[in-house]
Amino acid sequence: HCILYFWLGQSSTQDERATAAIMTVRMSNDMNAVQIRVVHGQEPEHFLRIFKGQMVIMS
Repeated sequence: HCILYFWLGQSSTQDERATAAIMTVRMSNDMNAVQIRVVHGQEPEHFLRIFKGQMVIMS
């Protein structure tokens, strides 16, 4: 098993959010992964630890 995060930026459009959700479902089915949706500004600690406190958001 693995964890598949999908992050949604605060300025993402409805279409982008829908596409991210669809792609995540497809990938998680292929990889037998657990899906975790991450919303901009509400990132859980376990997600931020992946980036060692250095996550940079480019717009």
